[in-house]
Amino acid sequence: MLKIIEADPKYLPQYEEAYIESIKQIELGNIKKHDMMFLNPKEKDIVKILADKRDQSKLPEHYVPSYDFFAVEGEKLMGVINIRVRLTDNLLRYGGHIGYAINPK
Repeated sequence: MLKIIEADPKYLPQYEEAYIESIKQIELGNIKKHDMMFLNPKEKDIVKILADKRDQSKLPEHYVPSYDFFAVEGEKLMGVINIRVRLTDNLLRYGGHIGYAINPK
């Protein structure tokens, strides 16, 4: 059964695999770069970033706060879900209140 959970470090190896596979899919033309939702886990503390995205004071001015979760099934990371608390004009047209990234595997 699919569960939505707080970001958990035990899933970071799978998150990194999803990031690498997403880069490959961009290179193959299967994903557009601007649709890439996974962040580089070698450059960023993913768990901290996802927690910090809830606090506007920790975000760039043009970003909106969001609640970000891992979607897991058993021990498998299926993806990431983002719930935005408000929208910018751009998000109103193109993103909406809910964003997601599906693990390409």
